[in-house]
Amino acid sequence: MSDLIILRGITWSVCMHLLCSFILFYHTLGQPLLSTSHASYHSKKVLLTSNGITTPEMRHHFTRLLNARNNEDPHLVYIPDAAIAEGGTFRDLCSRRTRELRFAATIECIELKRIQRHQLALKLAKCDGVYVDYGNTFYLMHYIRASGFEDLITPLVLDGLLFVGSSASTICAGETVSIAFWKGWDNPGFGEEWDLKESALGYQGLRLVPGVSFFPHFSERWDNLVKEKQSTLGHVLITLSDTQAFLDEGFDHRRVLETKEKDFNDL
Repeated sequence: MSDLIILRGITWSVCMHLLCSFILFYHTLGQPLLSTSHASYHSKKVLLTSNGITTPEMRHHFTRLLNARNNEDPHLVYIPDAAIAEGGTFRDLCSRRTRELRFAATIECIELKRIQRHQLALKLAKCDGVYVDYGNTFYLMHYIRASGFEDLITPLVLDGLLFVGSSASTICAGETVSIAFWKGWDNPGFGEEWDLKESALGYQGLRLVPGVSFFPHFSERWDNLVKEKQSTLGHVLITLSDTQAFLDEGFDHRRVLETKEKDFNDL
């Protein structure tokens, strides 16, 4: 009997030692005992569009999501690489978007092609949202990877950083950028430095919205094409017209916003 009591005492002592070691290990790493993945995902903010912030309702949600992160002086990083690939200049694009979006945040413009990874990491860590513009989808996806943006952005979005997509970047936010082949609007850059066919990840997207790809600028004109192609994906496809936006705020808070078109200058 005494041996049994001693054995139980030793077993209890070992268990308590292991538990204390476990607690100490997690505190040493600065990690909580309970997973925060659900809490982080609940703070997720992704707003995807065809043409950017072009309607009053989009403007409302854009402002609301930025203020949820920082209601005093939100800071937004603007990325125009895709539009530069289509002939735009960094200076002009930055100037235009700054005028359009300064109602909601302080804007800083960066070009993924020309920024070092450590600089990019610092700028993203300090901002409350990123706005990635329209243009060439394939070119954009290449520099999303080459710059390190791909690795940096996902944990930041899960921690509450707002990601705003427009056309090409909306496609990049999904499972695959191969959607950009469907209309034939974008030069895939075969043989160029930014040819995704030659990359290890191919046409994989950022997957900010897991299990979903996006088809922006949808209209009846593209209905048959979408019906023909979507069965080849093996996952969900969401189409967005020029007055629709996709909003993901985590868990079941995903929806397509039906908005009324209105010129941004009239807002």
